[in-house]
Amino acid sequence: MAVARTLVRTARAGSVRVEAAFGADGEARLTLQTGPGGGERAVFSATLAADVAEAILRACPAPIAECLRHTVPAAGRTWWVDEPIPAAPPACRAILKLGRGQPLPAETPDWVGAPIDGPDDPSFHGPER
Repeated sequence: MAVARTLVRTARAGSVRVEAAFGADGEARLTLQTGPGGGERAVFSATLAADVAEAILRACPAPIAECLRHTVPAAGRTWWVDEPIPAAPPACRAILKLGRGQPLPAETPDWVGAPIDGPDDPSFHGPER
């Protein structure tokens, strides 16, 4: 699955991130994330036609980071691993979506690095900052 994301605004109170995941069916899942980070942010998602999602991304400030998203089952959970396009090792990002108040798993796969806990961590922003 192809994914494109950009950071629209960042401020002391939080940030707004726009992400579009493009499927082979001509649709895209557009997600807006807003809030201070640290796991406590509001997330809004909608399925749109891919061309509409692309138009929304084009309206956002540059740069836009593109990646291939892989779904990887490991350690009893489903992880998303985002591989940047063009490849820029070691910039792959492993994402584990947790429910509100759900702790990080006690065991993680060997390939998972230290947790990035939100916008105060320089690693959080990735190439789109």
